[in-house]
Amino acid sequence: MNTVIVLHQDVNETHEVYSYFPHIFKFSIKYTLSDHGLSQEVVIQNCGEDPMPCMLAFHTALNAPFSPNSTIEDCQITIGER
Repeated sequence: MNTVIVLHQDVNETHEVYSYFPHIFKFSIKYTLSDHGLSQEVVIQNCGEDPMPCMLAFHTALNAPFSPNSTIEDCQITIGER
């Protein structure tokens, strides 16, 4: 069984972020928790006419190993295309 959470934000001229970053875009992040672990998918879509600079960084702190009975070998992180 999977548990999925999706967060979505549209930014346009009326959004407060637009005054700092004057671009129209959509941002969504999807977290999926399954028997295979936790996955994260991010989509940023430029909805404007002008090129939009885009950079994304996560500074996530992980407590690994996660439980007293686990080891570092129980952890796997994958970055990139599946």
